Amino acid sequence: MFYFDKCDISINDQGFIAENVTLDIENSIVQLLTLGRRGAGSAIAGAPMRIQLSMEYPMKTKGDPNLELISNLKLGSLPTSLIYFAGFVGNFYLNDFSFSAQANRLLKARVTYSAFSELAGYFQESIGAIDYPTNLDDIAHGWTTSLNLGDDRTVIKAYDFDYSFTTSLAPQFILGSRNPAQVILLGATEKVTLTTDDFYPISPYGEKAKVRLANAVSNNSIALLGISLLEQSHDPDLVINLKESILTSSSISASPDGPVKLRTVITREF
Repeated sequence: MFYFDKCDISINDQGFIAENVTLDIENSIVQLLTLGRRGAGSAIAGAPMRIQLSMEYPMKTKGDPNLELISNLKLGSLPTSLIYFAGFVGNFYLNDFSFSAQANRLLKARVTYSAFSELAGYFQESIGAIDYPTNLDDIAHGWTTSLNLGDDRTVIKAYDFDYSFTTSLAPQFILGSRNPAQVILLGATEKVTLTTDDFYPISPYGEKAKVRLANAVSNNSIALLGISLLEQSHDPDLVINLKESILTSSSISASPDGPVKLRTVITREF
């Protein structure tokens, strides 16, 4: 047995700052039942193994490898990440990435990957060969997060928001191999849920966020997540552009324990 300080995690050979990491490896055994006898005669593999790695970590405004993956996925490419954890290593595909921004709190991201080929290595404690970042000044925080509209970056009063990016992957298998010949990206969905003081009516035809939120048909940009270094005022280090996203739902919720909450969901398909 060993503890967290002896459990390494790296992405593309760079030590990664994470709070929680879970690696799940599961087979898909099918019990073979035959006539003339009670109980299973034998167990066989009925499907590929399921290998999934998930983690939670404080979100950084610079150098986040998952945000780089998302940028490439939006362009239609399907990159992999070489992930090492607790002695096991393999190439992983991003399944989903999400984070929530709330007032007076650090932003923490959650990410899940899948591997479709068996991992190499074995369970072992750290041997001290991985270097971890020492500069943590660019951790994202609610104090330096804002929702901005238009070229003049007018700030909308937002109480919180949730962001997620989810992929749809299809591994392609051929006879004679238990590993896929290739993995296909079928599509991806980007989703943002905002809590504001404004109610945005939903069109049955789907209006773009740049039209409804900015109240303009020009090519105004909507810069979401203007995060800079804590207590500094320079331009955002990280911007998520929503101008081509579609408003898909609005909701109003009221209860005796607080103000009426107005939520708007914005999505985009890739």
